[in-house]
Amino acid sequence: MSFNVQFESEKRVFECIIKNTSLLYDIDPDWLSHKGKEIYNGIEALTSNKKSLNADNLIIQVNDEDVRDFVVGLFEDNHSDVRDFEIYKDRLKTDHVRETISERLSDDLKILVNKRGDLDIRKVEDLSRLLEENLDLIRSKRSSVATMSDVTRRYKEEIADRISGRFYTYGDAELDKVTVGAQPGQITTLFGPSSMGKSAYALNLFNKQINKHIPSAYFTLEMDEVSTMDRLISLRTGIPVTDLQMKNVDGEEKAFIKDVIDSEIQRINKMSDWMYLLDEPGLKLSEFESKIMKLKKRMGVDYMIAFIDLWSMFADIRPEASDIEQAINKTSDIANRQGVHLVAIVQANREASKKSPASIELIPSMKIRNIDNIKNSAAIGERSRTVISVFRAKKLAEQYFPDNPLTEAMDDVFEATILKCSNGKIGSTVKYIYQPECFRITPYIEDDKIENDYGM
Repeated sequence: MSFNVQFESEKRVFECIIKNTSLLYDIDPDWLSHKGKEIYNGIEALTSNKKSLNADNLIIQVNDEDVRDFVVGLFEDNHSDVRDFEIYKDRLKTDHVRETISERLSDDLKILVNKRGDLDIRKVEDLSRLLEENLDLIRSKRSSVATMSDVTRRYKEEIADRISGRFYTYGDAELDKVTVGAQPGQITTLFGPSSMGKSAYALNLFNKQINKHIPSAYFTLEMDEVSTMDRLISLRTGIPVTDLQMKNVDGEEKAFIKDVIDSEIQRINKMSDWMYLLDEPGLKLSEFESKIMKLKKRMGVDYMIAFIDLWSMFADIRPEASDIEQAINKTSDIANRQGVHLVAIVQANREASKKSPASIELIPSMKIRNIDNIKNSAAIGERSRTVISVFRAKKLAEQYFPDNPLTEAMDDVFEATILKCSNGKIGSTVKYIYQPECFRITPYIEDDKIENDYGM
């Protein structure tokens, strides 16, 4: 029988499984060669049917003469130590990755480098993604199926981290008070009607994370890079975004603004090791994970926060409900696999956006209080661990009652309401003062800064 490079590591793994069959479900069958999968299935069938696991029964179960000698050797020449199973398992994963890369890259790379004409960028990206995915598999230390001892061990480590003070902050102290933070492997959804300030809120959170050295990336799928930088520079410096256009300012003021921008850019560049702003129109969700993996590698981190503005603008997401559900499930899987926190900015549905108040006094009643008002909410709301709606009463007053004296007198209060949060304070509202001229959001100081709209 001729074995490939994987079979030495497969042999060690199977020898351990024979001694302790509970280890069977601690490996992924996809890591095995074709012959290895036959043996795996044979062992699983015998143990499931409570039959004796010996060489004769396994040979009969597998029913493949090519593996007879190999199976006999598992029982007659078994010197593997079960205590070294994790070592053998890691070798098996490495061999699997080596075989996968060898099979795909050898032929495909030859075609790419020898082909005349333009380089097939899509093919290069596919090969790059293959490398990243397989390298990530090697980096991963988690078993495909964990035993309860593994689960409890990891939980004890989690509790120890919490006791030591570790907390995955959003960068905003007020938001942290009413949520469990930006936990790895989870999604936070920010939503609201058009022009309500959801993107500005996300950019303010991103800015706070920059200042606190939290590894972060802002994917702008809708707005171009320059417009996003205008907003970021404006909120950081307080210079109105209209003045950054340099249209209605004199020469002396232009020079001053330029000096302020240059100084701020120097500060930002000093923090560039842990922050990225990516102008990605046309980015596909199928390409997003590869981007996250590359960013983590560049920053040298296992955890980061990534903003997606707007999430529905991924080029391969269709508007049908079934496609939205599949896309948000895939997004959740990416967050979980990569151990990152994703902040998805999405729109409110038409029902929420088309409401109009009969009087200025009724504007507060237009505040969104239900995740059903998320566009395609059934799937997005379900897969998000935290859901936050945003609201600005003054924005609506200016829209519907521009000539009412009360409109001018109103403070521009930005409200972020927690509609869903596992173990968080559901229904709580965090208030900020919003400065629309520079997109800056600062805490709203009042006696009770956190207000519960549900009587909780």
